[in-house]
Amino acid sequence: PGEGKSTRKRSRGDAISSDVSARGVHETPSPSSPLYDRVLVDAECTHDGSVRHMLKYKQSGWRDFEAKVLVPDRLKNLESLQRRLVENGFRLLRPGGILVYSTCSFCRAQNEDIVQWLLENCADAALLPPTPLLRPAGGLTKASEEGGDAD
Repeated sequence: PGEGKSTRKRSRGDAISSDVSARGVHETPSPSSPLYDRVLVDAECTHDGSVRHMLKYKQSGWRDFEAKVLVPDRLKNLESLQRRLVENGFRLLRPGGILVYSTCSFCRAQNEDIVQWLLENCADAALLPPTPLLRPAGGLTKASEEGGDAD
């Protein structure tokens, strides 16, 4: 972005994205930072839950995955980055706002452990119960219609 003002109207998503990327994850949001009702933290991860990455490493070999991704120093740095990202995301929330933390990893250390860390370190944070998936009007109403059990 240049120094001049943009004539394009910014969407709320643009504002969040540019706010976090302009500030970086090493800096604490300032007291004058705008606060948001909803924040999505799609954190960097090991990509072990990404089909695209699994297929790539299936072709190149899982030893390649271990050598490139599961390096202890990289994992330690990744955990630190994820903590800073979720903490900065939480600081950008208005009171009563909702933060969604996501990765494409199956690793507990990159998901549940990061959320637990946030809950232990941010007194105002609370874990919400999962909400049912929203369906468009006229969509399926029972799991059995999808081929599953209707429990």
